[in-house]
Amino acid sequence: VNDLDSSFFSTLGESQALELSAKAKITPRQIHIVDELMKLGIARGLCRSSPDEDGRKSELEKNFRLMVKRRLNKEHREEMSGISSKQEKQAFLASLFDEELKLYERILG
Repeated sequence: VNDLDSSFFSTLGESQALELSAKAKITPRQIHIVDELMKLGIARGLCRSSPDEDGRKSELEKNFRLMVKRRLNKEHREEMSGISSKQEKQAFLASLFDEELKLYERILG
């Protein structure tokens, strides 16, 4: 688990996503999803193969959650502009994240 640091969970830049999407002939959103799935799969594999003595697994989960929430925040910025309180925005993002994670878990098996 020590092989991954927080930079592993940085989001793809939009220009990079656009370039990759043109090459793969899929949307930038799909590129982001593939990137997140790959990172989740790698992180889970590392967590399974090494003991979690220092709480590294929860740190990896947190970094992954924040990466996905950053993307969701960008994608749903317009919807969230009507939400006034920070707590409501966080709850909205948490709900979106939970939906994404369920989908990712189905895909990864």
